[in-house]
Amino acid sequence: MPKQTPLRGSRRSRPYPDPKTRPMMSNTKTNPSRTPAAAVGATTRRPPPAWEHHQTSPSSMPPPRFSMFDRRVVQDRAAPLSPTTPSTSSSPSVPWSPHDDKVLMSARALGHGWSQIQKENFHSKSPNACRKRHERLVAKRRGSEWEDERVEKVTRFYHQMRRDIWRPLAEAAGENWEDVEKICLTRGQKNLLPMPTHNSIRRVSSDNESRGSHESHDEEKLRIPNLIR
Repeated sequence: MPKQTPLRGSRRSRPYPDPKTRPMMSNTKTNPSRTPAAAVGATTRRPPPAWEHHQTSPSSMPPPRFSMFDRRVVQDRAAPLSPTTPSTSSSPSVPWSPHDDKVLMSARALGHGWSQIQKENFHSKSPNACRKRHERLVAKRRGSEWEDERVEKVTRFYHQMRRDIWRPLAEAAGENWEDVEKICLTRGQKNLLPMPTHNSIRRVSSDNESRGSHESHDEEKLRIPNLIR
């Protein structure tokens, strides 16, 4: 006779959910908007404000408007200073002093260029101004620095040839050559020149254009080399 096992206490199994109601439950959990309450809220939802309908994308928005003052400020900030445009106004020219002349002559004697002289010694000057000042100083020294030997030589030859120098001019003027010499040396060449008139200016300008010189006809006559001839 087979062995009989005692019956275990029967457990009441839970009822399985109806397969028809399962998708409804899942849909209710995943999509709460499909619930009846959500549907009621959807029907009572307020319409969006009017400004939302006119809102456009940032790319299609018009550029901001600036006033004249704002535009000027933006341009000043955006435009950088060019290297050729100075940020400050140039300083006024300062006259040359005797000390500046000494520094200029000594620097040029050392063989320095004009740009180097300007950068190292004269910040308020330009290289061209240094060059022109040096040329004036050199010309002034050539005319003023006469050695004693040169002066004695000119004096000696002048006394030997003074009569021959002044006699042609005195004969042309009908005067004594000694008187002509005295008045010429006393007044000087500039005081002896006549006042220029309109005709004389026109004549002198035509003569200068023809021979390519800036010296007047009267100055050519009163020069010592021409008087010696």
